[in-house]
Amino acid sequence: MRDRVKSAGLLDDNFVSALEVLDAEELEMIEGLAENDGPSLKEVLEQKAKSGMQRAGVRTSS
Repeated sequence: MRDRVKSAGLLDDNFVSALEVLDAEELEMIEGLAENDGPSLKEVLEQKAKSGMQRAGVRTSS
């Protein structure tokens, strides 16, 4: 999906972050963290981008 968006020239302005797709479980997990004084969704996504793992999922399977 990221490649298709990029090749179509969409979401390529400097003020637009990379496309990130989350499922409901990932979103609920991040909301739970934020409700318990953890990082916000924005902070999680910013840290993920900085980590060099932009193409990885938000959660890992065990």
